[in-house]
Order: sequence, then C-alpha cells, then structure tokens
Amino acid sequence: MSKSATLSRREALRWLSRAAVGLGVAGCGSIFADDRSRFGWEAAATIPPGPYRAQIWQPPGQYTAPIFVLVLVKPGLAPARIIEPYAVADLGEVSPATVVANLHARYPGLLPNGVEVEPLVAGREEIGYVIRTQNIDAYAYLDRSLGQYSVKLSGVGKYRRKGGGAGR
Repeated sequence: MSKSATLSRREALRWLSRAAVGLGVAGCGSIFADDRSRFGWEAAATIPPGPYRAQIWQPPGQYTAPIFVLVLVKPGLAPARIIEPYAVADLGEVSPATVVANLHARYPGLLPNGVEVEPLVAGREEIGYVIRTQNIDAYAYLDRSLGQYSVKLSGVGKYRRKGGGAGR
C-alpha cells in the first residue's frame, strides 16, 4: 500500500471519530432540549388558559398510589382519543385550571415529583399537554383514517404491581 493511502485512512478514521463524538454531543443536547417535562401541581397550573378537549385515564381498582393520565388537546385541532380498553373518561372542553384543581383535590397527598407535565407532541406538532403520574409514557400520533389523534400509554406505572403485599 502506498503511504498516501495509509494517511488517508488515518485521516478518515480521525474524521469519523470526531464526527461520532460530535453527533453524540449533539444527540445529548437534543435530548435535554426536548425534555421539557416539569413536575408538580405548580407546573400543571402554568398550562396556558383556554378550553382544551380533555380525556383522562385512571385504571379501575384501588391502588396505594394515584395513577392517571390526563390529555389536553388545544382548541381547533383534531380531537384525541386515549387508546385503552377501559377506564377512559371524556371530559369535553374544560379549562386546565379546573381539571388541575379537581385532580389536586382528589389526590392532595401526591408528592410534587409525583405529577409530571409535558407537551403532547404528535409528529413534530405540539398538540396540547399531558399531566400524568410518573412511570407512564404517552405517545401521540395522527390517525388519518379516523381524523383524530390517538394516544397510546405504556410504562411500568400503568400496571398494578404483583406480589410483595399482604394476602387478601
């Protein structure tokens, strides 16, 4: 092999390593920039006022800790539907302050870090807000066949813990 080919490989490897480091740093920056979650009832109170279309999911049964996901969709956008086989209530058009006050009254002992508030994003469009207990993820997408946004829930907080408790 010629010396110039060795140099070009070395330079290529150097360039690739720099590019990989740059992409890693840029990726971390975008993760932090996109992570706009806030915690607590005070964060929920900062949602801009106005009538939002609201749906809430609360699993049936008794839990030792509150579990809920509230989806608020901005006015003028297609409606949203939480894709769950049970326990979804359509609240119609409501003010965020009213819903937050009702949830806060229902769960007064919920610790500040127990409530997470974040923008609800479908594709690249911010369509509203999600107020939820921790360890539940909400994923939204536009279902063109139905002409509405669909919201899927996942995460360990969605399911009842098994075992570890006293017998019935």
